[in-house]
Amino acid sequence: MKKGKIITIGNFDGLHVGHRKILLTAIKKAKIENRETVAITFWPHPQTFFGKKLKLIQPLNERISLIKKVGISEVDVLPFKEIVDFSPEEFLLFLTKRHKIKAIIVGEEFRFGKNRKGDIRYLKSFGKNLNIYVKGVKVINFMNEKVSSSLIRKYLQEGNLQRARIMLGGFYSIKGKVIRGDRRGKIIKFPTANIKYPEDFLLPDGVYITKTCINNKYYNALTHVGPNLTFGGKEKKIETHIINFTGNIYEYPIEIFFIDYIREIKRFPDKQKLYEAISSDLNYSLSLLQL
Repeated sequence: MKKGKIITIGNFDGLHVGHRKILLTAIKKAKIENRETVAITFWPHPQTFFGKKLKLIQPLNERISLIKKVGISEVDVLPFKEIVDFSPEEFLLFLTKRHKIKAIIVGEEFRFGKNRKGDIRYLKSFGKNLNIYVKGVKVINFMNEKVSSSLIRKYLQEGNLQRARIMLGGFYSIKGKVIRGDRRGKIIKFPTANIKYPEDFLLPDGVYITKTCINNKYYNALTHVGPNLTFGGKEKKIETHIINFTGNIYEYPIEIFFIDYIREIKRFPDKQKLYEAISSDLNYSLSLLQL
């Protein structure tokens, strides 16, 4: 590899199609020039650092994993508290000391430095003085909206999985280890795999068509999100009925991919009515999954 790295900078939460475009632009240039790539990101998320209550689309470790899967050589996570007061110039000088930089690839609307004073024009001027190539990648638009992590969060919180999926470039998912639940699923003939309700979970309560990944195999599933109202539950839970699956998977890591929203959660008068509702949900979900 030649000396001098191709770097890109951003929060990359959700790693949506816009992020991927930036990363792939950096990777393409790195391959042409036989250089390594580095993605610079931050922890905690700057908005969280400044006190905004923000649910992230994915945890930091998953974000790092996905960035590397795209093909980036290295992910450098900067402690945001250590750079928060850097001016644009101080931040760029900090990066040039930390990495030998040959090129910087960012989104065209990238802002940086204290009070977000730095922009792509400033970055290009800085790069010109140090012989660093700078490229601003155009924002991706979908239905007259700029693809962004904040917009994806909005759609997920509204339960609009289809728009979120197009912008993410894939289905929203969560990971967790299977834990023991109340075991009521077996009583009504729909056993479930339960995982802990994540702090940053973005979707509203409801019943969803899902796919569940176990040991790299994908199974059709039906997932209930929220308290079990029929049995007087108040605690929010995530309970997944994995269709045509048998086996003990307690403590197994699984990943649930949310395909579509079916309905809101309800309190049913008895177990029989609950059974009938789940049967109806199941038939509906299978009809869609088989399309």
